[in-house]
Amino acid sequence: YKRQLVYDVTNKESYNNLFTVWHQEMKTIKNDYELIIIGNKIDKGDQNFEDVEALNKTFKPIKIIKTSALNGENVEAAFLELTRALMAPLLG
Repeated sequence: YKRQLVYDVTNKESYNNLFTVWHQEMKTIKNDYELIIIGNKIDKGDQNFEDVEALNKTFKPIKIIKTSALNGENVEAAFLELTRALMAPLLG
């Protein structure tokens, strides 16, 4: 299973919801999933409340990507990474 979680890098509540809401949800899902975490709205500035080490420890994502949907920065990279993860089992 492949999953992606997206949060707003300018909104601490959005970031905290990864841990308080989505981590609990992910526990109810089958454990053998690969996860990509996407921090969006980097065009509005990074508030520096994110703890990448905590994200890695809690979720063990295959990748953490920062994007801007507004100007398109890293959006393609995020979708390519998800596509690679989805296709890997098919390609051996």
